[in-house]
Amino acid sequence: MPFFELGGNMMCALGAHEAHVNLILSGPPDAFADPDGLLSGEGKLGRHLELTSVDDLPRTKVRGWLRTAAKLTRER
Repeated sequence: MPFFELGGNMMCALGAHEAHVNLILSGPPDAFADPDGLLSGEGKLGRHLELTSVDDLPRTKVRGWLRTAAKLTRER
């Protein structure tokens, strides 16, 4: 499972499974704006987006979530 760091802290990770891929975002769950309810997980370490097809990738939202994760990671 590849993960990506900033300043030695995890920012995000990709989890590959047989039927889907998870984009795991590090940070408090309420930090990621998700009015469409696309993110799962309410753990204290972050949320994740489960994808079964690249066609389902909400590119604009993912860019925003990654910017948020990067900002939070830099602040640690």
